[in-house]
Amino acid sequence: MRGSWLLLALAAVLWGCGGGGSTPASTTISKDKFVTTYVKLREAAAAVDSAGLDSARAAILRQAGVTQKDMLAFADVHGRDVAFMKDVWDEVEQRLEEDTQNRPKVH
Repeated sequence: MRGSWLLLALAAVLWGCGGGGSTPASTTISKDKFVTTYVKLREAAAAVDSAGLDSARAAILRQAGVTQKDMLAFADVHGRDVAFMKDVWDEVEQRLEEDTQNRPKVH
């Protein structure tokens, strides 16, 4: 969980500071890949105990074909575009809510 929170905190700092990276937007991962991967990382952070989180995170990133550096570069490059980043976080929130609503209820 600490790693996912670190990623979120770093993305928020980059967003709040206006990015500042020199990587062109065309060389970053896609918005959809970022959102999908980020949602999976958040769900793992909520479901996996801290002892297994590092390996779960590594597996999620490997399956998505991205690195933590790719995720941070996306936030760095797009951080200056407030409207774009708002859309990104709105989509993350929507997907997390949908996934929560679609989970089977345990009684």
